[in-house]
Amino acid sequence: MAMYRILNEGAADMVDKKYMTDTATKLLPSQRYFQEFFDQGKKILPRMDSLFQQGAASWKNLRTRDYFKGTPFSSGHVPGTYLSHYIEKNGLKSKLLKSLDDPFSFFLIYDQASRRDKDKPYRFSAAAIKNIKNLRAKYIKSI
Repeated sequence: MAMYRILNEGAADMVDKKYMTDTATKLLPSQRYFQEFFDQGKKILPRMDSLFQQGAASWKNLRTRDYFKGTPFSSGHVPGTYLSHYIEKNGLKSKLLKSLDDPFSFFLIYDQASRRDKDKPYRFSAAAIKNIKNLRAKYIKSI
């Protein structure tokens, strides 16, 4: 569920949040979300990585909100904004659009983007990526 929320919010944020930043001076302070989401996303990704590394056996007692600890926002906006920014920046938006029904692909496409980006965005660990790939193979039948 957490991965779906991150995909859904992150994909939607590609539509509006970045434009809110480009014209931020025209917005009320309460409407300026992108930078705050982006900055907080960078901070909570290590926690998410740690949870992804642990594997499915240790996820039984986790709630969706456990993935978003460390941010006052309880939806997928914070990590989703961060991930989608780098996906789009590195030319992988069309690849993402082809897999909007697959939350695992969102993270795997971000992994590709983070490897390409010269600014060195947060990179998920090899163990986390392996677990995400295993989940994708288990739950997405089209691969």
